[in-house]
Amino acid sequence: MVIAKGSDWGHPISPVELDGVRRVASDRSAAAMICEDAKGIPRGGAIDPQPPSAVIVGGDLFKTLGSPRHLVGRRIPVDLLKVTTEDQTVVALAHVIARGFAWRGRAIVAMNAQFLGPYNLGPKAHPNDAIMDITEGTLGMRDSLAARKRARSGSHIPHPSLSTSRVRSASWTFDSPLRIIVDGVDLGRRHQLSIDVIADAGWLAY
Repeated sequence: MVIAKGSDWGHPISPVELDGVRRVASDRSAAAMICEDAKGIPRGGAIDPQPPSAVIVGGDLFKTLGSPRHLVGRRIPVDLLKVTTEDQTVVALAHVIARGFAWRGRAIVAMNAQFLGPYNLGPKAHPNDAIMDITEGTLGMRDSLAARKRARSGSHIPHPSLSTSRVRSASWTFDSPLRIIVDGVDLGRRHQLSIDVIADAGWLAY
């Protein structure tokens, strides 16, 4: 069940239950473990608590959780983002980026986690609310540099050249191809991009 405002997220889990569960230090690896347990891209709807696919010890979702130094002992349901281009379909746990060179020109950021490295690009994003937080727009070099500085604190929005939305799915077609980056993995330049939220795609622990 997706997280409701004001409610607790996840369930306690004992260290004994986590014996043998794989530790992963990247969003890409955590998403891969969920897909491995689902034997493909999950359909979602994993409402009842399940054994976690992995214990996360690094990555941007881990940073969203506060980067705890020690095992918290919490099992959490998470959403994934299903990412489709003209020639492939993959999933993301934390974020999807479509951009040109050095963030200049048109850019699209879809966040399931709050952070992209040091940047707070999804200040309202939650990994289990069945919604992705999208920021898109076109920035020149000067505005791009200024926005990057403010993005560390999440204060890059609102901005007159950037629009934001919180949606379950979105699609774009680019006249000039943009570079698509999924959980830090560069897929190369593409003309088409669709992203759909897979709510309650799987379980992780931290």
